[in-house]
Amino acid sequence: MFKGFFNKILKNKKSDNDGKSILDEIFHEHTQAFLSIPRFASLSDEFRNNLINSLYANFKNIELSTNPIMDLRELIASYVIQHAELQILCLNEIEKKEASYKDNPYISGALYKNIRQASDYVDDLKDLKWKYPNISDDELISFCNSRCVVLQYFINGLNRLRIVYKDYDMTKDWLLPFMTAMLICEEDKIRKKIGLESLLLDGLDSLKYSTFLNFVINGEVNPYYKWEKAYGSLSSEQSLTL
Repeated sequence: MFKGFFNKILKNKKSDNDGKSILDEIFHEHTQAFLSIPRFASLSDEFRNNLINSLYANFKNIELSTNPIMDLRELIASYVIQHAELQILCLNEIEKKEASYKDNPYISGALYKNIRQASDYVDDLKDLKWKYPNISDDELISFCNSRCVVLQYFINGLNRLRIVYKDYDMTKDWLLPFMTAMLICEEDKIRKKIGLESLLLDGLDSLKYSTFLNFVINGEVNPYYKWEKAYGSLSSEQSLTL
């Protein structure tokens, strides 16, 4: 997916006929792709337009930044952490089988069964339960799924900018392993809070996975390489496709 997109970016850099910036082209192409996703398209017009405007503002801020790579990484990291917090609570066994981390033993795909108990430790869900005391587990899961699509809109869009700023490794990139590491951290955190047994082999393993974040925001050329050098590989090979 990204190899073809990378080649397209290079081609566009050489011939920009209408004066539109490369970032504008990426933004519009990315947004159109997400508008074809039913869960994203079904959002209210006002909410969806606010999201689109927010991502566009992010694009423009990166374009004007004196340190675009680091600003880009910090934005992506913040969205990945938010995404992991909600994804781990709505992910089911079938969806896990289709994910790049399908063989990872530290992501269960089963915490959705405990979403009501776990929601006491997630601000968005706690607020939702306060507003709607009779909300069902299925509605909590649906909320998480919808919010995850929103966060994926931001993550995927900003990830495309990494190609422009040459912060993307076409062979072994860091983003998907980073997302996997954050899911592992969130799974372990929730399990501890609601009294479930940890899936990790060692009590300090959660700290090991959380350090991936430091490598990302501290500007390592390839955070995955630094993390793997320090701790060994993740339990399964990661796909390069978001």
